Amino acid sequence: MLKRNITIFIILAILIVFPLISYYYLSEGTNYRKTALSELKDSIKINQFSLTTSNSIILNNDSLLNKVVLFSLVNHYNESEKSNLENLYNKFKDRTDFCLVSIQNESNKLNIKSEPNGANFYSILKSETEIDSLSNVWVKSNSPAIFVVDIKNNIRKTYKDHSLESFKDVIKHIAILLPMTPNPKATLNRDKEK
Repeated sequence: MLKRNITIFIILAILIVFPLISYYYLSEGTNYRKTALSELKDSIKINQFSLTTSNSIILNNDSLLNKVVLFSLVNHYNESEKSNLENLYNKFKDRTDFCLVSIQNESNKLNIKSEPNGANFYSILKSETEIDSLSNVWVKSNSPAIFVVDIKNNIRKTYKDHSLESFKDVIKHIAILLPMTPNPKATLNRDKEK
């Protein structure tokens, strides 16, 4: 009798409890994504621009199309802000469809060790007034900001500071905006499956 009760309990757990737990986690993930997407609801087309990096690379709307771009406009980085930006860059540095553009004051340069080809980190040195002017043109704010631009050159979200809480939101929003990379087709390696 005890064996039968244990068997019935195991069958009920497999048929009812495990699917309910799976449904709960699936709905939580869906709700997380929907909430993050709702935070990115508004978008503003970024104005035409052309910026020259410290490596003499010209960045413009066309060169950054099909990439999620994080612009960081800062007059003065403190050490925690530099650390936060480096950590963020390291999370996405292997993605070819992401880049970080740091527009900063000449006297306070952010040095991130980027890939040898410099494909996803760009440093642009500007004066404080030029940074304020860019911030005012792009995000309609006189204060420097961080903002995320999607693959179609739309500003999707702005952040007013470089705090750790802001960077947690930035990481979440970039992950939502980056296109999913398809998994390669499975290859069959055994002789009888070829």
